[in-house]
Amino acid sequence: MQGHYVMYHNPETMGQDCEEIQLSNVVATTKQGIANQIAGENGIIWCVGRKWDDDAYYLYQRIDGAFPQPGDDEFPIHLVGTPLFEQDEMVDITDKPYFKDVFKLLRFGVQPIDSQSVLDGFQEEFLKLVRARRQR
Repeated sequence: MQGHYVMYHNPETMGQDCEEIQLSNVVATTKQGIANQIAGENGIIWCVGRKWDDDAYYLYQRIDGAFPQPGDDEFPIHLVGTPLFEQDEMVDITDKPYFKDVFKLLRFGVQPIDSQSVLDGFQEEFLKLVRARRQR
């Protein structure tokens, strides 16, 4: 079964905001177990982050097929996969009905999504972006 995970990008901690890293195909973690689990399930990582200039939370990337690679001193594991959002395809999820469930996961690094409403919401937002892309 393919797993779904969420990762939070905090600009204050990371030194850049989610707009600056949106097209990256890397999610950094310190957790070898979760990295192996994601790779074993051909998991999907949904990336949520903030920008420097506001307090909103954005769904800014979906990374598919991530596999672990050696990282750096701060984050020894990098999950490298295929990013599916295009530049500037970000969705403010702060006022979405499922956000309270997302918020609970944000301070724990890469986490499995255990809420069907969150997963449904993320997938719906992604489908809207894909449909809009096709109409361009």
